[in-house]
Amino acid sequence: LQVGQTTQLTATPKDASGNPLSGRVVTWASNNTTVATVSGSGLVSAKAAGSATITATSEGQNGTSSITVTQVPVATVTVSPASASVQVGLTVQLSATTKDANGNTLTGRSVTWSSSDTTIAKVSGSGLVTARAAGSAIITATSEGKSGTSAITVTAAPPPGTHTGWYVTTNGSSGGSGTASSPWDFSTALNGGNGKVQPGDTIWVRGGTYTGTYSTNLNGTASAPIIVRAYPLERVTIDANELSNDVFVTHGSYTWYWGFEFTDSDPTRVFSTISSSSRPDVVVNNGTHMKYINMVVHDGGVGFYTYTNMPDVEIYGAIVYNNGWQASDRGHGHGMYLKNDVGPVVARDNVIFNQFGYGVHIYTDGGAGLLNNISAIGNISFDNGSLASTGPSAEIGNLGQPAANNLVITDNLTYVAPSVGGSNMVLGSGNGLTATGNYVVGGDGITQGSWTNATVANNTVIPPNPSQTAVFVRPNAYEPGRAYIAVYNWAGLGAVSVDLSGVLKPGATYAISNVQDLFGTPVATGTYGGGSVSIPITAVPPPVPIGITSLAPSTGPLFNVFVVTSK
Repeated sequence: LQVGQTTQLTATPKDASGNPLSGRVVTWASNNTTVATVSGSGLVSAKAAGSATITATSEGQNGTSSITVTQVPVATVTVSPASASVQVGLTVQLSATTKDANGNTLTGRSVTWSSSDTTIAKVSGSGLVTARAAGSAIITATSEGKSGTSAITVTAAPPPGTHTGWYVTTNGSSGGSGTASSPWDFSTALNGGNGKVQPGDTIWVRGGTYTGTYSTNLNGTASAPIIVRAYPLERVTIDANELSNDVFVTHGSYTWYWGFEFTDSDPTRVFSTISSSSRPDVVVNNGTHMKYINMVVHDGGVGFYTYTNMPDVEIYGAIVYNNGWQASDRGHGHGMYLKNDVGPVVARDNVIFNQFGYGVHIYTDGGAGLLNNISAIGNISFDNGSLASTGPSAEIGNLGQPAANNLVITDNLTYVAPSVGGSNMVLGSGNGLTATGNYVVGGDGITQGSWTNATVANNTVIPPNPSQTAVFVRPNAYEPGRAYIAVYNWAGLGAVSVDLSGVLKPGATYAISNVQDLFGTPVATGTYGGGSVSIPITAVPPPVPIGITSLAPSTGPLFNVFVVTSK
């Protein structure tokens, strides 16, 4: 018998000659009622796996039946939840449900648990998962040879603070407590949450559009910065929708702003006057020791602007496009306008394209000695200036007026389409230049002024075009599973195979999108099985600027940039 089943036994008394005797009283008994019980009529019920002897007795004589009970075999194992996201250091409880072939739930079955990567997430014998490091792991529950899984994504934990996990929503209020159930409005959180936000805290901003302009004042410490971050997997958009004020002006110190989309939906892009400030700047740094991580900044005036006297700024992993405006004299507005009298100011691993002005403009009109210790490292910059009908531009440029000191331009990738032309990488002049490892395609290549103490080496300047396709993968330093891929498709391939083993862990779910169609359908999705992934190469129309028709050319299939994300 299997557990839960029954069987009917019968007892037949006989005389000494073997003749059946009717009407005799028979009693029934089991020697192991935990395995099988028997009723007064001989009906046996299987209770648990094992063996039992059923005895029928009549007038001092007895007979027996041996009963073996087995478990109903497990047909399926289901793990709940099927997927979960958890911060490093926290736990999530999983449960496993076993069922038979008919879909009936089976209780009391032995389940073993395992993790595909115990460095990311480990699991106890009871299914309690502990997040150990950022990344992805598959947790498997197995019972009687059958198994089920749960996909666990571990996110990096914020630095420790007095309080962690303040919350902001589009319908939050200044009178809220800052909790998930009583969130703040954005402005309240950005100015300390009525005194509650402490060094090391994280402010989570939930998805939605936050209309208006904002000024911040948050102060962390070197060991415990304050982190203001878009909630995972939610799109947080800050839309100024005006021409009067800069969109997002940051004050304070030791604060990281992470994962936001900034824009200005006011459609005015053409001005009859000559002005350097007709359209508001977007992210304006007026604080010290600040980081801006994995932002999307588009359709403003200047994408990122740094004030001269505010040192130690990093702009990392941003996607910056369609910024600027057309005035009567020329196109104005750069992806990044960097200046500093102390430094360091570092623009690293950003993707910058299709501005009215420069991609990265290292310049000040404030006088000599105000361009110190500025670095542009590992950026991908292409077709900047393409939105303007007239005017100079460059992918990365320092004009040399005033002279710069300790300028670092390394490992950048640029592209200027033939229809755009003009300057590409402009190195200006000054004292102390490092320009190495750059891959410069199109336009005027690299132009350089007069420098003392300069190292300019190992740069690749094209044309002429090579015959072999060049692929560059830039893993993200702050978000495991995220990367930018630049493809110079010299061979005219319809798809390229890209090794993502340095970006994704086996089993990770990934999406690959063209940065010129950032919010559209990904060009490739799947579960990473290791090795290389095929990425189709097509001509994607550039994103349409707010308020005007784009003059920017399509770069594909010759040149494309992709962003890899995973969860």
